[in-house]
Amino acid sequence: KILHEKIKKKLDRNTFPKILVIVTGKGPQKSYYLPLLKEFNDTHPFISIHTLWLEASDYPKLLGCATLGISLHTSTSGLDLPMKVL
Repeated sequence: KILHEKIKKKLDRNTFPKILVIVTGKGPQKSYYLPLLKEFNDTHPFISIHTLWLEASDYPKLLGCATLGISLHTSTSGLDLPMKVL
């Protein structure tokens, strides 16, 4: 709630940067979060959250375009991409 209020104050001043968040995967709770993400996107014009399912060869390409990439899980193969910070 506090973060939401801070974001709204920043939006009022038109100084908030545009942020694109891409969440990858197809976990069991994805369908629960999709309507919540739509509601969030509809009310926050400078932040856009989208979901994608990528082939393994596409992950390095997406991460290469990112300013920040974070892996929130460890796969059984142990081949998850590391975090990238520029």
